[in-house]
Amino acid sequence: MQPFYSLVNFSNGKVTDYHNKAIRKYKDMENFFKMYLTKDIKANLKEKTIYESYEIRLPKKNGNLSWCTTIIYPGDIAGEYFMTKGHFHKNDISAELYLCIQGEGYIIMQNHEGKFIDCKIVPGKAISVPPEWGHRVINSDKNNKLIFVAVYASDAGHDYAFIEEKGFKKLLISENGKPKFIDNPNYQK
Repeated sequence: MQPFYSLVNFSNGKVTDYHNKAIRKYKDMENFFKMYLTKDIKANLKEKTIYESYEIRLPKKNGNLSWCTTIIYPGDIAGEYFMTKGHFHKNDISAELYLCIQGEGYIIMQNHEGKFIDCKIVPGKAISVPPEWGHRVINSDKNNKLIFVAVYASDAGHDYAFIEEKGFKKLLISENGKPKFIDNPNYQK
């Protein structure tokens, strides 16, 4: 492998020469939102884009780093802010670094024992997620995109199923126009 570069557009979060682009719509994330909705509301949200990411993916080899930019759009579902799916790493010795480049929100982190930590993210702030901690990023600004860069071991792998099934201990909702953490009524320890 030879050195290479890609360009990140800090105004829109898009990357040149990316290897993988993912667009997550509500229909892809329905089980990750834990607030209850009627079937009619759910049907109208199916094609709503929640976030997209542009990944530079290197071979799954020890020592390689992959990275991506993610753009979380402003909005909420029944008061629960737009967010990434959240994941643990399949290779549980893997850490991850997040760097916010635009917008504001929170990263929530939780280990398998249920210890929960939240951290506000703003442009220029870097957050280190240690091994064995699940994590999710949430856009708490209803008017602006949240854009960040994530760097992780190429062999880290992503376990979304654990979060989809059990959820995080806390949810971030909008209450009177302000972010507020509440207990997740569907959380399974």
